[in-house]
Amino acid sequence: MWATRAGVHIDRAACAWLIHRFIDPDATFVFVDDPEAVPAEATPFDMRGVELGHQGGDCSFETILRRHDLTDPVLWQLAAIVHEADLEDERFDAPEARASTSSCAGCR
Repeated sequence: MWATRAGVHIDRAACAWLIHRFIDPDATFVFVDDPEAVPAEATPFDMRGVELGHQGGDCSFETILRRHDLTDPVLWQLAAIVHEADLEDERFDAPEARASTSSCAGCR
């Protein structure tokens, strides 16, 4: 059993997919409003202060890839997308690139 915060967000949803597809095909998930409500038998992820959460500059998806030694380059390409959407730290896009795409009327 795996536990995370209630509400769907990019990193959380991607982590659930990653867990089910590559780590635990029989995974079940619980979603909690309060970290204290995580069942004792559950592995928490994408929650503040847990091992499988944001670590250093990594989003939770990247942390899970590292902890489970998942090295597939395609997963790491997905991780870059999840990272950018989740953290918005411009680690992968130059600010100028964001400005030019945000002004594109057909891009919205």
